[in-house]
Order: sequence, then structure tokens, then C-alpha cells
Amino acid sequence: DVWMWLLDSDATFHVTHNIEWFSGYSTGANDTVRHDNGQECKIVGIGEVPIQLLNGNISILHRAQHVPELTRSLVSIGMLTEARYRTTLSKSS
Repeated sequence: DVWMWLLDSDATFHVTHNIEWFSGYSTGANDTVRHDNGQECKIVGIGEVPIQLLNGNISILHRAQHVPELTRSLVSIGMLTEARYRTTLSKSS
């Protein structure tokens, strides 16, 4: 599903390939990110991305990176922790 975000404990920042998801955006991020296959991908922008949570609430992912070459969107657990969110993972029954 193109709207799905994956939680990633190794990601140092939130990242998505889809520029249409950004509500605020600035270009000129002169950096790269390493894909899990080892490929270097260019970060072309940074901004805010609103996401809808399972309970229907909207949350904003701040400082999300725009990397068009990636095929998945990642939510950084580390950034959520820095923003004082609590992340709880549990086994579904």
C-alpha cells in the first residue's frame, strides 16, 4: 500500500518518497541516505508530513526527509522518542 508507513528503529529520521504528502517543504537538503541495499540516495527536501493514526487522529512528522529514489516510507522511532512520543509494540492476538 503506497500510503503505508513502516516503523524503523534504525532510521535516524522520517523519510518518504512522495512529495505530495508534505504540508510544508523546503528544498536544498544537500545530503544523502544509504538504502538498505547499500545504494546512496539523494535527499532533495525536508518538511512536515501529516499522517493519520489508526485511531483516526492526525499527527505531524516534523523534519521528514524527501528521498524520491526510495520505495518505502519510514517513521523513525528515535525521532518519535525525541519528540516525547511513547512507542509501544505488542503482539496481536
